[in-house]
Amino acid sequence: MKILKLLGYDIRSLHGVLRWIRQCEIPTGGFTAEPELSSEYIVMEDIYYGIKSLEILNEKCRYPRENLKLIANLQNSNGGFRRSIFLGISDFESTYQAVSILKTFSQQF
Repeated sequence: MKILKLLGYDIRSLHGVLRWIRQCEIPTGGFTAEPELSSEYIVMEDIYYGIKSLEILNEKCRYPRENLKLIANLQNSNGGFRRSIFLGISDFESTYQAVSILKTFSQQF
């Protein structure tokens, strides 16, 4: 979507995409990789892609506080972020995604 937008494509016409993203959005925070998947195993990249996709479409996340709480639970004691709530070490990708999400939310409040 970002590439389409950069190329001048009218992404507002992608109504089906917005509906699909909304079906992946979870009220308790996070996004699934596709609609109707279990929300039991949420990973940082799905949260990142869901929120950034909404941002590209000039839409806001329906559950920002729940997402912020979830992201806070993904932070390790060293300040970095891990991929999932179950286990994991901090890595550059997850930390970048978390900080980018926090920046997006800070611009929306």
